Amino acid sequence: MLVDISTIDQASELAKSTYILDTNILIFIHRPQIDKQALAGEYSRFLSVLRDRGCQLIVSTLNLQEALYVIETSCLERYKKSNGYISRKKYRGLTAERQRVRREQKIFFTQIRQFYEITPESISEKDMEDYTDFNLNHQYDPIDYIVSTHHSKIGIISDDIDFSYDTNITVYTKPKMSA
Repeated sequence: MLVDISTIDQASELAKSTYILDTNILIFIHRPQIDKQALAGEYSRFLSVLRDRGCQLIVSTLNLQEALYVIETSCLERYKKSNGYISRKKYRGLTAERQRVRREQKIFFTQIRQFYEITPESISEKDMEDYTDFNLNHQYDPIDYIVSTHHSKIGIISDDIDFSYDTNITVYTKPKMSA
């Protein structure tokens, strides 16, 4: 079920008590981009309502890993714009750039620790078998599949359209406006 986050207020019956945040929400809120500021504001407001209600906000270590990779990738892309193409492996060998990536990742990680509970996540062989066996039934990447199956009973806050195809979960999102 999809729930529009703008319909949730302090008294909403649709609200749950525990939520897990998808990687894209972490990036929207803690690494804001000019073109995503309005969206970041919407999700920040929603999280504020949830905090006021005393809801538990969690982040999976899988989503955290994915976000740290996104940070490294954005640093690599900035470097490429200024210096031309370089492979990720060669980029990782540049000490000054590794320090920049580390600094940005540490700031991000500190914010995540401050605002959310980090929950360990493990992936079993059965999880991967199910991911491939049921591949025709979903449109997830492996991390989103694991998060959706392990946390299907709680609210998932995401702006990723892949979650919208899953009728077994409740996704709290800002529906896309049609053109």
